[in-house]
Amino acid sequence: MKNKTLKISYQHSAAIKTLSMEERGELLTAMMDYQFEDKEPCNLPHSVEVAIQFTMPFVNLMNERYNASCENGKQGGRPPKGDKK
Repeated sequence: MKNKTLKISYQHSAAIKTLSMEERGELLTAMMDYQFEDKEPCNLPHSVEVAIQFTMPFVNLMNERYNASCENGKQGGRPPKGDKK
């Protein structure tokens, strides 16, 4: 199942704030393309490339956790309790 959520960690905010508004837009667009359309980031300004290097491991980690959660959900829930009388 494809993760339809993109999370950005507070830990990355200091690095992202150093970018101009235009660069932030390019970063967000690149992250959304990666997350939702499976497009690798390319042809980005150097400063945005650096920010991508900081943020993408977190995005990948969140995707791994999401996929693991989906796999665990396929195993079913807790077995039903016996009848109480």
